[in-house]
Parts: sequence; C-alpha cells; structure tokens
Amino acid sequence: MNTIAINELSPSLAALLQTIQREGQEYILTLQGKPVAILRPFKHSHMERQLAELATMQSLAQQIAQAWVSPQTSLEILEEMRA
Repeated sequence: MNTIAINELSPSLAALLQTIQREGQEYILTLQGKPVAILRPFKHSHMERQLAELATMQSLAQQIAQAWVSPQTSLEILEEMRA
C-alpha cells in the first residue's frame, strides 16, 4: 500500500483520486509521519453492507431502549463497573 503525507495531498488530490479510481490502489494518509486514514476505491457492495449493519445496530439499540428496566442509565452502570 502506498503512503502519502497530508501536506502533499492538496496539490495532487485530483490526480491521486483518478489513480485510485483507475488502478484500484490504496493510499495511507499520514500526518507528521503517523497514519491517520486510508484512501481506497469506493465499492458499492461495501457501502450496502455497512448500511445494512448500521440498520441492524439501530434496531437493536431501539429494542434495548424499549426493554430497559433499570433506574440507572447504561452509562451509569458502566461507570460503576469501572470504579
């Protein structure tokens, strides 16, 4: 995988995005030499899977909220457990 510093990104962004799209290459973006992000080709199948997973998580969160019977919030319980 290629690496590019963020300060080098701005002047070459359009060309870099075209390379990513055309050749399917991935780039690690770095800030002060440390990785901060990955640029990779967009794939519709990945987006659809992630949206389905998000919908499942939202549904589970609603089910948990509706069934919650404790007078404490989940955050309060976690804070007690960590203490």
